[in-house]
Formats: sequence, C-alpha cells, structure tokens
Amino acid sequence: MNKLPETINVNGNEFNIYINVTKYGIENPKFNYELNYYSEDIIEFLFYSKVFNDIELSLNNLLCNLVNIKVLNIEELIDE
Repeated sequence: MNKLPETINVNGNEFNIYINVTKYGIENPKFNYELNYYSEDIIEFLFYSKVFNDIELSLNNLLCNLVNIKVLNIEELIDE
C-alpha cells in the first residue's frame, strides 16, 4: 500500500485515492475491497470499478492499472 500515491494527475485532472471496504456478515464476516482513484472536479473514477474479496487482488489490480498508464514504474514496485 505504501507504493500508492495519495493524489495523481492524469490529463490535467487531479485524482485522489479511493478506498471502499464493505463488511458482510456478523459471526463470520467477509469483506469486499474496492481501490481506485476519484476526481471531485470531474466526478469520475480513473479506472473501471472492480470489487474483490481479497485486498491483495484489489491492490495488485490498482498497481497494474497505474503501471499501464505510466503513473508508476514497474522497477519501483520490484525494488522492495
């Protein structure tokens, strides 16, 4: 998670990290995770919404999207 920037600029628009965790159930709770970037100015998400039941999948999805649009460099992610 520490590789995710809080704010990014894409095509002149500012997007802020958007994290949504939804809990289902009481005795054996399950969680859904949605990670994305959202712009208050244009009222739009940067990527298509995808909800996962595993935080690692959600994080990997967002990181791949950021690498694909060249906001993050793959070498920076591997250097841990």
